[in-house]
Amino acid sequence: MPQYCELKKPLSELDGITLDLSNVVTKRFRFIVIDSLLNDQVLEITSFSALPTDGNRFATISYPWQGLDPLESPSLGQFLVKGAEGGGSISVNVLRTCCRAARQPRHRISPCDLLWIDRLCIKQQDEEDKHWQIRQMFDIYKSCAMCLVLPGGLRRLIKLTERSTWAQRAWTLQEAVAPPVVFVVFEWKFPKSVFAAMCEPVEVLEPFHSGTLSLKGLIMAARTNLKMVFVLPHPEDPVYNAIQEERERIYELESKLEAERGRSKSDLGDQGCSPEIDAVSQRSLTDEAELDSESSLSEIDNESQEWSTADSEVESRGASSDASSDEPDEYEGYMHDQSDNCSDVSTRHESAPPSLKKGMYTSALWIPPANTLFTRELDILESRVSLFGINLKAQTITQKQAYLLWLTEDASREVREEDFGQLQLQVALWKGAWIRSSSRPVDMVFSIMGMFGVSLDPSKFHKNDRAGATLALASAALKRGKSAAWMGAYLELDPCPIMSSFPLMPSTSEIGGCTIQTASGLMNVEDLVDVENVVFTGASGTLDSQGYLHFKNKACPLDWSGESSGWSDKDHIPVPSGAWVLRQSKKFETRYHAIRIGGQTSLVPGPETKLGFIDPVVLYIVERHSRNPDRWHRISHARVTEKFIADWEEYELAIGGPNEFGPLSIVQ
Repeated sequence: MPQYCELKKPLSELDGITLDLSNVVTKRFRFIVIDSLLNDQVLEITSFSALPTDGNRFATISYPWQGLDPLESPSLGQFLVKGAEGGGSISVNVLRTCCRAARQPRHRISPCDLLWIDRLCIKQQDEEDKHWQIRQMFDIYKSCAMCLVLPGGLRRLIKLTERSTWAQRAWTLQEAVAPPVVFVVFEWKFPKSVFAAMCEPVEVLEPFHSGTLSLKGLIMAARTNLKMVFVLPHPEDPVYNAIQEERERIYELESKLEAERGRSKSDLGDQGCSPEIDAVSQRSLTDEAELDSESSLSEIDNESQEWSTADSEVESRGASSDASSDEPDEYEGYMHDQSDNCSDVSTRHESAPPSLKKGMYTSALWIPPANTLFTRELDILESRVSLFGINLKAQTITQKQAYLLWLTEDASREVREEDFGQLQLQVALWKGAWIRSSSRPVDMVFSIMGMFGVSLDPSKFHKNDRAGATLALASAALKRGKSAAWMGAYLELDPCPIMSSFPLMPSTSEIGGCTIQTASGLMNVEDLVDVENVVFTGASGTLDSQGYLHFKNKACPLDWSGESSGWSDKDHIPVPSGAWVLRQSKKFETRYHAIRIGGQTSLVPGPETKLGFIDPVVLYIVERHSRNPDRWHRISHARVTEKFIADWEEYELAIGGPNEFGPLSIVQ
């Protein structure tokens, strides 16, 4: 496929400048040439008329637009891009790390030749090019060989213990789901790991500087903590002192963390604790502490001695001072073998040290290296992963963001029944869009439309017209055979006042986070919702231009009673303030109706997703607000059993409103 060189600039000339891309050709697919940057120290941007499919494999970058401030000036310099100055500078060091990550040989993944990053591959000051590129965004990420996530942004690498807004941004949901494989790139100042619990070991990119881990592995680590074991270099190795300094820094941060945990939520405000306070909990086998609160130092010493031999040749090799020597390669044969990594250690090797059989290591694969003496120091690393955000009081935000990422990633990756996988993905996308944020509300729709097989024209919508764009996306998705999966997204939120089959739409912001006005004041959506409450709605239908969903399902007329007692189990739906009483009236004679929308399920993360039904049937409680034609709006919901609705008839209702919907698009 023909390609055209759009720009060539030596890296040495980038520091401190604002790069002008105004002369590049509009509506073309542009990429950074990796070999030019790594081998020639030149930033080369080349372009194609279509996505390359002739062997030019490319990697994409996913990052928050406004990243973390650099702690020091990058050694290779930094630069701005004209039209995107608000996003901050790009570190040449970070670009180089990304190129190395894209070129890194991996199992079943060939190295990439090209790198795509929106900041440099979209003509930022050209609205025509930006609108065109937005419509191609899903195909770009779907067609890439891999996606590299930079949770800290483009100015520096992030530590695993720092907080990031990456998982809260609108566009990163698509960037995490569409690619065939996703790796997270972060600062890593530790040696190659021997084994890891619940996820694959960290892959070292640049020794004692950067590392990568699959997004799936990091999601699991965020829910359970990252647990790894690695071999320290010999004390005479200069790197050993650097690791000890890092340990001292971590201990200091742990002390700050404990102090922060004692503060009230009101004291924390919007800022929370300092980014690095959520620290790594790291202990050595020679430290004066317990391992996993169960094995004392004396027990560990005894176990280590049991694993020793008197072979002087082995002892000499075990004390090698080269951290990158051949010794770690002895672990290579099983270090990446994850086929049995969920088996109990005791079933894998009966002579494994007891401290590694219990507690947090019971799910780790432990195989002792043959002919190796454990006289070298083993470091036990348990890292609190904070990249998805964290709530100091309950850590709920970390859990919620990680769970939704898992839900979307699991649905898009796993080979399973088509209908179930598609429905799970649709539910996860709608749920994810409601707890993410963007400076332009309409981007909450554009960022997920490709995953529904829909391509809206961004120029047709005002930047604040999220409701109009949502209606357009949902209507187009239904026409493509998708379900109305948004109906059960967050039943705990109030209904949207103009499209009541949708939850109330939050306010979004450029700095991240989304909020909803409640009776108690302005609240973060993450604090109000239960992301693990998954309601599968197989309902389909059509959406009209006023946002009314027309669909058919089992329904029943209702009356309201302020008394919750005195009714049989078969003729009422109890609620805290009273009861909804079933009536044998003709349909639509009563003001209220109940209609089935789907079923609530429990999806448990793990090597294989576990599915269980909690309450098989979820109902909308709707109220009629208009006749001729009949129009209904959601006022509440309820959960019952299949047996409860067995005799109900099927009705077709139009649920939306109750307020009037404005124009579909508001173009300025």
